[in-house]
Amino acid sequence: MDVAAGLVARLRRLGYTVTGAAPGVYEVTARAGRPLHRRPRLVLPEDVLADYVDALRRDAAEAGVSPLDLIETHIEEELDSVDPEGRNRTAAAGVRRDRLGRPEWFVDQDSRPPAEAGTESGLRWDADRPDAEAP
Repeated sequence: MDVAAGLVARLRRLGYTVTGAAPGVYEVTARAGRPLHRRPRLVLPEDVLADYVDALRRDAAEAGVSPLDLIETHIEEELDSVDPEGRNRTAAAGVRRDRLGRPEWFVDQDSRPPAEAGTESGLRWDADRPDAEAP
């Protein structure tokens, strides 16, 4: 069974434009016809994805959904979430193996640009001061 192809088909039905970039790697270029500023990569190598789906079966059953529903939710959250400036910083999301060889979900985000001069609030909490209150 080609789990990645099924997942990509589901994302396309939700309005994402997803294209293959390399084996097991896809690029998301638009949502509902609107181009995305970033073109996040979905990393879904078939062998790791199949193992990840197997690992999710119990959690998914407890939640009353399928493992692919959970993964689809993970992907949607990463593609649709924005920072306070309204930008999505997701560069890549998907599955990989941890250092012990277990499948895991990961998200790589581009770093936020440094704050421009004058945009900080000027508020500061100094934990070294005995009379300081937490923000």
